[in-house]
Amino acid sequence: MKLARIKKSTLTDRVVELLYEKITKGEIKAGEKLPGEVELAEQLGVGRPTIREAFNRLLGLGLVERTGYTMIIANDATNSVHARMVPLILEQWETRQLFEARKLIEGDLAILAARKATPSDFIELRQINEQMANNTSVQQYWTLDMQFHKKIADLTNNDVLLAMNNILHDMFRKYEKDVEELLGVHSTTYSDHTELVDAMERNDEDQIRAIINRSLSASEQALVELRESTKQSR
Repeated sequence: MKLARIKKSTLTDRVVELLYEKITKGEIKAGEKLPGEVELAEQLGVGRPTIREAFNRLLGLGLVERTGYTMIIANDATNSVHARMVPLILEQWETRQLFEARKLIEGDLAILAARKATPSDFIELRQINEQMANNTSVQQYWTLDMQFHKKIADLTNNDVLLAMNNILHDMFRKYEKDVEELLGVHSTTYSDHTELVDAMERNDEDQIRAIINRSLSASEQALVELRESTKQSR
C-alpha cells in the first residue's frame, strides 16, 4: 500500500485523517494489515512517535485492532460510533464547547459512581491520586489523571455514559501536549481529586458537581491562555 507524504506541520491529526479517509472510502478494507511504524513513518515523512500516537488514536476510535505487533482494520470500523465522530475529532472545535460537555458528562458520571462505589473503590481512587502527588514526571501526569477519571467512569457500569465519556476523552487528547505544560493546573489536581473523592463518599451531589465545574473551568482558562500566548509568540 502506497500513501502520499504529508506535511510535517500537520503530524498526528493528518495521519489519522488520512487513514480514516482510506478506511471509509474502502481503499483499506476490514481485516487488512496496516504498514508497521517504520514503514509508515518513511512513507508519510513523519517520525515514529507520530505514527505511534496515530495508532493509539485509531485504537481508541475502534478503527483498528492490535494483533501482536500488527495493526489490522476492524471489521466494524466504518459503522462504529467512534468512527462517525472522527470528522468532528479532527476539526478545530471550540475549546469552550468541549469543556461544557465535559462538565455535564463528568458531573453525572461522578454522581452515579458515588451511588454505586464500595469502600474499596474509594480506596483505589485515593491510591491513584497519591501516585499523582508523589510523581514529579510531567509525562505521567496525563496518564494518571486519565486513570483516575476512567476509574470513576467505570464505577457507573453504564455503557452509554462510558461511550460518551470515551468519545470526549478521545477529543480531548488533541490537547495532551498543551496540558503537560499547565503546571499551575497540575499543582491543584491532587487537592481537587481529594475533595472530589471526599464529596463522593458523602454522596454530596451538589458538591461533586461544584468541584468538577471549578476544576474544569480552571483548566479551560489555563488552556485558552496558553494557546493564545503560543499564537502571539509565533
